[in-house]
Amino acid sequence: MFSDFKMGSALALFQGIFSLLFMYVYLWSGNLIKKGTLKRGIAKKKNIVKNKTTLSLSLAYLIFVVTLIIAPITVIFISAFRNPLTGAFTLSNFAGLMSSKYNYITGVLPIHVIGNSLIFAGITVIFSIIFALLIAYGLRGRFIGKNILLALFMLPLAISPITIALSYIISFQGHPALLNSWIIIPIAHTLIALPFTVRALLPMIETTSVSYVFVAESLGMSRLKAFFSVDLNLIRPALIAAAVFSFAISMGEFGAAYMLYKPFFTTMPIALFRFLSGRHFGIASAMGALLVLASLVAFILIDKLKKEVPII
Repeated sequence: MFSDFKMGSALALFQGIFSLLFMYVYLWSGNLIKKGTLKRGIAKKKNIVKNKTTLSLSLAYLIFVVTLIIAPITVIFISAFRNPLTGAFTLSNFAGLMSSKYNYITGVLPIHVIGNSLIFAGITVIFSIIFALLIAYGLRGRFIGKNILLALFMLPLAISPITIALSYIISFQGHPALLNSWIIIPIAHTLIALPFTVRALLPMIETTSVSYVFVAESLGMSRLKAFFSVDLNLIRPALIAAAVFSFAISMGEFGAAYMLYKPFFTTMPIALFRFLSGRHFGIASAMGALLVLASLVAFILIDKLKKEVPII
């Protein structure tokens, strides 16, 4: 299945180069706006009802959103509570997800699938927060080459998760114990979530005054104690946003996990795919509804924090 590594690596290399180039341009243009070299145009607020053109465009946009986003999600929830054969209301689809019986489609107990996703997401949160804090503090301030380093850390945002999985398969093919271990999935999810966590933390860390830390150290605190007592409290909203981002990304990630998983490490998106492949639409809808709920809760939390945290 993964025999042609040379061709795959060549395609991944081209993808990485172009993605890195565009990411650098994005960061460079963002810095120009911050410095005032480029000016953002601020449009005057218009009364939507009085302006027919604006009203028409707003209605068209609303129809577009309802048709392509809200309606499909609503159908998932409706299907989750319907019997696929009779169309009657039922909770059996959700009961199937909580079953303690072996499922031949997923190769593991359905309840274990949910547990796998929650465990992997929790580990991803821990890993991504630790690495994002190290990166954000390392990139604090201005120095030559900062945009290049930041573009490298943003690279997973622009390349395919399958490319990331391929890099692990090639790198660790000589270490089957690691490649076949469960830990490889949260490691991949951490790399995928890292751009979001770094971009959530970096602006707040850069704008946080170091005078609070100096005061804490002058009162006898060690730098490590000041970090946990002062720094983390000052950037708490950004930490929460970064954690929520990484949790939601891990819960919904499919491409890299599908390339790296073993049956016992099946995640919710993989199980959803397998249920759909087996034409078990009811239980697939129930699984999809749980994933949508997890993402919805996550982004409601992010929305509440957006005034305090400048996110991407």
